[in-house]
Amino acid sequence: MGIGLDDTFDERARRKNLALLVRLRWIAILGQGLTTGLLHFGFGVVLPLGPMALVIALQALINLAGWLRGRSRRPVAGGELLAMLMADVAALTVMFGLSGGTTNPFISLFLLQIILGALLLRPWAAWLLVATTSLAWIGLSRFHRPLELPHHHGEGQNLFDLHLLGMFICFLLAAALLVRIISQIRDTLRERDTALADLRCQRSEEDHLIRIGLLASGAAHELGSPLATISVILGDWRGLPQIAADPGLARDLAEAESQVERCKRIITGILASSGAARGEGAASTSAGEFFDAAVAEWRAHHPGAVLDYLNRLPPDLVFIADLSLRQALFNLLDNAQKASAAAIRLEIGATDGRIELTVTDQGSGFAPQILAAPARPWNTTSDREGAGLGLFLCSNVARRFGGALKLRNPRGGGAEAAMILPLDPATGGN
Repeated sequence: MGIGLDDTFDERARRKNLALLVRLRWIAILGQGLTTGLLHFGFGVVLPLGPMALVIALQALINLAGWLRGRSRRPVAGGELLAMLMADVAALTVMFGLSGGTTNPFISLFLLQIILGALLLRPWAAWLLVATTSLAWIGLSRFHRPLELPHHHGEGQNLFDLHLLGMFICFLLAAALLVRIISQIRDTLRERDTALADLRCQRSEEDHLIRIGLLASGAAHELGSPLATISVILGDWRGLPQIAADPGLARDLAEAESQVERCKRIITGILASSGAARGEGAASTSAGEFFDAAVAEWRAHHPGAVLDYLNRLPPDLVFIADLSLRQALFNLLDNAQKASAAAIRLEIGATDGRIELTVTDQGSGFAPQILAAPARPWNTTSDREGAGLGLFLCSNVARRFGGALKLRNPRGGGAEAAMILPLDPATGGN
């Protein structure tokens, strides 16, 4: 699980870094164009506009390709980020070579490429950038086109002032880009910290589920013999003359036998589906039939409850029948029925690539602490011993299907619990 999270996060981080480089390069291209035009036309510095414009245009084309690459679904590799930074170093080398070499006041922009490499790439790639920029600097010190300054800037204080102006512009540009870069890296690190915190919370909840599953399996195993004994005793009572002569006792006995049989079915399901939590033993069936049967079973065990049931699922939708999902639905319906004496409502539909089960009631609504943390075990306002696991189990069932459980209190009163399941995981890709 940790490896999967790291892989997913690293891919998201590389994609965000690629987008960052594309944005920074657009800024650099705009800055190079403005600076070249300002020096040539504003200060009279003679520059080879044709070759420099060609370099800027090539950078724009490469950046456009990088923007299109960031929009593709193919994973972004670290080598692609290195290639983009190497292309920037090459472009800067040519631009500096055409405008004074190492005497150009903007020569320190090489440091930005090194800083980006140190932040975004592996150490060996960052050191490769250091070596490349160092060789470029040495080459520019020997091979470059000298600047052709106008006569009034050619010597003395005027030349020094022009050089200082260039250094100041370079400082402002580097400072602004560094703030943008560091802010982006900080946001990425904060996102990773949030993802790790969510993973730790999920691991804690899964530990709770494992302990609950072990206890449930052990209890189911131990309850088998007492229930069998009770079933035999109830069968013996049915033959007693006192029971046959009293219709009320006969009805009570029949109800007791029905409840015992229900307990036995539940225990059998727990023991038989011990692999269901891992996706074993699940079978494909019609989604409509699955939920219709679950609602019919719930109604049979709650004869006094009033349930308004609306099934909007397509009749041909194939669904993975999972015992845990049926139990989660029962938990939501039980909570709604306990919270409201009026009718409760269950609506099931499939829209926008997902299946949504919405249970609403007319009770007092969810408490603030439950709305804040619906997936926390033992989070309940009930004084009943053992309460507080229903929503916790529902949330984990939804998450196992790749979905989520959402709670809210509608403005008109009552409570609404919605279990949202992505269509592909819930239907096996159909």
